[in-house]
Amino acid sequence: MESPNTQRPDHQYRLLLTVRLSELPGIRRKITGRLRLWDLEHLADDTCAIVTELLANVHRHADGRAVLLLRRWPGRLLITVSDRSRELPAAKEPDWIAESGRGLCIVDALADWWRAEPTATGKDITASLACRENVRALW
Repeated sequence: MESPNTQRPDHQYRLLLTVRLSELPGIRRKITGRLRLWDLEHLADDTCAIVTELLANVHRHADGRAVLLLRRWPGRLLITVSDRSRELPAAKEPDWIAESGRGLCIVDALADWWRAEPTATGKDITASLACRENVRALW
């Protein structure tokens, strides 16, 4: 059995982005198309919601440049957004009346787990979703 450090994802998809809020619908379409190719279309809504929130945070709190990485592992989809801001997100109670500020609460509600890690060039935020394998109907 391979150790977790030597295993590789079944599939991965990487996008280099300069985040513009007007382009988020196109990014969501690309994600949905990729998940369809990987037989993970059942994760499209949650994945797109998580990515939208993370990229909106890059737009608001970083310089707008980001890398989106989707990795399919057996039974799991990992979503990572990397940006150049070294500021890690702080957990706080959102203002439920405000128009924004609930992004990480949404990520927390949808993902099995998520984490923020500093990197040499900024930070990575990774969220994990469990996935059903080979769920195509036989009829």
